[in-house]
Amino acid sequence: MTAAKATDASPKFVTFSARDADTASHRLHLVYDNSAKVAPVTLGEGFAMRMSAARIGLLTLTRTEMRNWSMMRETQDNVIVIIPESGQLTLHSGVRTGSTAPNMPFAVGRPFDSHRFTVDRGVGMALTAPVDGLTSRIERATGRPCSAQTLSRMVDQIDAASPIAQALARSARTAMAEMGGLHRLGLGAFASSGYEELLVNLMAAALLPEFAQPDASIIDCGTATVRRAREFIREHAAETIEISALAADLGVSMRALQQSFQRAYGFSPRDFIIECRLDLARHALQAHDQTQTIAEIAFASGFCDLSHFGAKYRDKYGETPSTTLRNASM
Repeated sequence: MTAAKATDASPKFVTFSARDADTASHRLHLVYDNSAKVAPVTLGEGFAMRMSAARIGLLTLTRTEMRNWSMMRETQDNVIVIIPESGQLTLHSGVRTGSTAPNMPFAVGRPFDSHRFTVDRGVGMALTAPVDGLTSRIERATGRPCSAQTLSRMVDQIDAASPIAQALARSARTAMAEMGGLHRLGLGAFASSGYEELLVNLMAAALLPEFAQPDASIIDCGTATVRRAREFIREHAAETIEISALAADLGVSMRALQQSFQRAYGFSPRDFIIECRLDLARHALQAHDQTQTIAEIAFASGFCDLSHFGAKYRDKYGETPSTTLRNASM
């Protein structure tokens, strides 16, 4: 599995450990390209690495536990965001050198640079995405071309206290946990499609803050277009729906569709997707089909995070899914 050129045959989720640098380098080729090479920071001291890696659409998401660990890597056309969990990581990216640790800004590795990461002992997550994929997502979301000048304004670090950074870190942790669990159930591809759009959009907004700023030039995309979007969501709620792709199919920007939808109905397209999925799940639970478990009903209704499903269900109906199922059997 590589970040930018992964094939359908590449694994969706892998976990491995290594106690020596040669084994670690070899295992990393499952995740990144062959340029990745690991070495101990200090010769003669204990070396260890444990990594979980998930391929989520065009993204590669990793969580790595490291001791006396250093990695060299050519990123080609990829962008890397490092989210520290413990310890301190030093990043040499091109001519830049910086450090990151919990409560410090997230480190950013720019495309077409040589990178060296060093950690004495720590844990961190990394999001890797091809810059053309981020560019495409920005253009689809805003309806405006993303030029080389726009990319030149990519930040060198991300303020960890910003709402977008916090949402990115929170979503990355949730995605990693869910990808591991659903992979064991054979649902890795399902989970991947559910998280890819959210993570890529947050990553693009964190790297290019102007992407997240409101565009005053956006005009209403029209009642007919909004109605078509609503009808499509209602009919396909159990499937993976990318708001950016839906907007592109309707010939408008994602932001225009979101704002027009909010004005017309009082809630966002994403909120409406959740509402439709909850309705599907409730009807299935009330039908009391004993061949399906609550988890299977949730997955069939379009949810890939069971804790999220349970919380949203309780908020809307005032009872748990198991209560609905139990009442239907009486």
